[in-house]
Amino acid sequence: MTPTFATSGSCFRACLATILDVPLDTVPRFRENAVDPYAVEVAARTWLREAHRLLLITSRFEGTRAAPGTQCVAVGVSPRDEAKMHAVVGRIDETGRHVKMVHDPHPDQTGIASSPVYLHFIVRLGD
Repeated sequence: MTPTFATSGSCFRACLATILDVPLDTVPRFRENAVDPYAVEVAARTWLREAHRLLLITSRFEGTRAAPGTQCVAVGVSPRDEAKMHAVVGRIDETGRHVKMVHDPHPDQTGIASSPVYLHFIVRLGD
């Protein structure tokens, strides 16, 4: 994993680049033509499936259990503006119930202001 840092408004994109270990400029700017957050997610799912044979699975954080060590994009309230969401790279801890931040693409490295609201897991599609 090579940490990637974001430009304004591209934290989700930078998190995907970090997890996939690809240059940021190879990840599309999903937000440019998106009318809402759902459109961003749909565009990311389509790109991951078509370009990398990967599947993006989204889960509400509350009650989620995952294998310890699993990487994810954790989305929560931005510490810089409580009206906005922010994404960081997380790793599921040894209990399988909590997420530890391993990379924040924002230069100030403050993470998210609370527990994640959503977790995005990237899973390889079967052959």
